[in-house]
Amino acid sequence: MSEQVFRLSVNQVMAYAAVANVLLVVVLAAINVYYAVHAKRQPMPAGTR
Repeated sequence: MSEQVFRLSVNQVMAYAAVANVLLVVVLAAINVYYAVHAKRQPMPAGTR
């Protein structure tokens, strides 16, 4: 496995992809929780989405 992609080994690319995946999940979960908390705190007026 000596293929180089942007001066990184394949294993490094896979590791960075895994870390990026975890960070994406954390960010999306945080956004989800944020909106869930705010939706409970202030109900939206009728007709708005």
